[in-house]
Amino acid sequence: MLIGGIDIGGTKLGVCVAKRDADGSLEILDSKEVASKAHETPDEQLDAAADKLRAMANATGDTLGAIGISCPGPFDRSSRRFLSIPNMPAWQHTDLGKWADSTFDVPTMIMNDANAAALAETYWGGFGNPHVLLFLTMSTGLGAGIVIDGNVFEGRRGFAGEVGRIRLAPQGPVGFGAYGTAEGFASGPGIVQMAAAEKLRCEQAGESSALRTIDLNVPDICAAARNGDEAARRVIDESATRLGELIAILANTLEPDVVVLGTIGAAHPDLFIPIARESAIKHCHDVIASSLRIEPSKLDRRWERQSLAPALAALGS
Repeated sequence: MLIGGIDIGGTKLGVCVAKRDADGSLEILDSKEVASKAHETPDEQLDAAADKLRAMANATGDTLGAIGISCPGPFDRSSRRFLSIPNMPAWQHTDLGKWADSTFDVPTMIMNDANAAALAETYWGGFGNPHVLLFLTMSTGLGAGIVIDGNVFEGRRGFAGEVGRIRLAPQGPVGFGAYGTAEGFASGPGIVQMAAAEKLRCEQAGESSALRTIDLNVPDICAAARNGDEAARRVIDESATRLGELIAILANTLEPDVVVLGTIGAAHPDLFIPIARESAIKHCHDVIASSLRIEPSKLDRRWERQSLAPALAALGS
């Protein structure tokens, strides 16, 4: 049996098909990414993605048994509509559920991308059979996906896991319109904010730093920190320390078997995980601290698996 996936992003729509064998193993057969087109409506783009999905399935000679859709938030799972998506204004309030029901005649599951990523990590991340898995996006924003006993905990309307809004300090980088939020400290834009402030401090104090000459983006800031630049290291250390404080809050609440870091944390685990773990342990219950596990995502073909995971959930897998 085939399962299909559609991944909706700010710059592209991804489509893929995979074969699910009787033993539960999964083989991704084909995938395509198509750039989002500003002149097309969401329905037009979704219809094009559905056509590609059907064509890819037909080319295998097999039939689709379920479809998963991963999408950015905020997505209201009760009404199956988008709410106000910051970087996709044309998609505001799109009734994604109605479109899916009228387009496909097989079980279809739609999930916020953080939740879908957490489910993908549970299925294919290599973490055994975790009772509780927590996935932190660490990308353009900071959100969490929570999987308990193999089921995504989404909340009644799908907004569980909005951990980026947690205030960690009265002052600090801005996220969600507030100072000192978790997203401000541990997302890409937040790290850039901290680096810009540190660059200004270096300039005014006459301190030499790569931050004064490089483009302020996360890869270059991390490279400078890894190469021993003290100012860049202060930025990354602060981000990692605050990330650890957030993890402690979540660990004391959920007692996860594993906390998985996406994107930035996955790309730079050597910079973030040791300090985050040290910071988290300071604030965790002793029993929880003794077994706290923080790991970078090692999942290959991320967006494909992220979109396919809800299809398995739709089948009750």
